[in-house]
Amino acid sequence: MTSIPGPRKSLSRNTLVTLTAILFFVGLSALFLIIGTTIWLGLRSQAYFSEIVAVRDFRSSVVELRSALLAAETSQRGYLLTGNEIYLAPYGTEKIIAKRNVDLLSRAIPASSPQALPFARLKAAVDQKFVEMETTIELKRVRRDLDALAIIKTNKGKRLTDESNVYFAGLVTFADQRLATASDEQNKNYKLLQLISLAGGIVILLVTTAAAVMVLRYARAIAASRDEVNALNASLERRVQDRTAHLAQLNEE
Repeated sequence: MTSIPGPRKSLSRNTLVTLTAILFFVGLSALFLIIGTTIWLGLRSQAYFSEIVAVRDFRSSVVELRSALLAAETSQRGYLLTGNEIYLAPYGTEKIIAKRNVDLLSRAIPASSPQALPFARLKAAVDQKFVEMETTIELKRVRRDLDALAIIKTNKGKRLTDESNVYFAGLVTFADQRLATASDEQNKNYKLLQLISLAGGIVILLVTTAAAVMVLRYARAIAASRDEVNALNASLERRVQDRTAHLAQLNEE
């Protein structure tokens, strides 16, 4: 007795279900990996961005403090040379700007930072510089020009300015190095995100392609089995017709 063939054993229904489940798990794992990595890298990127903003603000405060100190000294020297109060117009504003930036830097530099000691010395130098400038200004106002000139000749103000410039340069260099490091890490973070996304996309594409190929093979096997069944049914019908005709002929005889 002839049996009716089913789907080809090379890719049975159970095999298809098993492989489909495996591919689904692999694709889902790749998707979760991409999502998790994207979130993690996004948080890292946000942290680096915040650090870059903070370091830029820090550097701006250092530069503004140096500019304010220089502008205040220029104002003081102009007044000492001319005795004209108009030269003192920017002095008060620059002093306020300098104090504000000193306060900003004090909050930006924790006590445990390697820059805490240099900044403390810078702050002391800036404070002494303003004391020196205000002392000479007051002496000029009361017409004690020789006393003011004697203070200037001690070169204390110049030493304080030179000392401040050394600390300014050190803090700016420190900020530039931090910016360069954070920028490099940001670039690495972006490249890693691209790599993970590309790898995950390739895995998902391969899984999708493999699933499509298996479904196509199974569909072809089903179609081939159906064709075989149809051909067998047609053959059986012809055999039945021939057998019926033969029986009819025998009956007639």
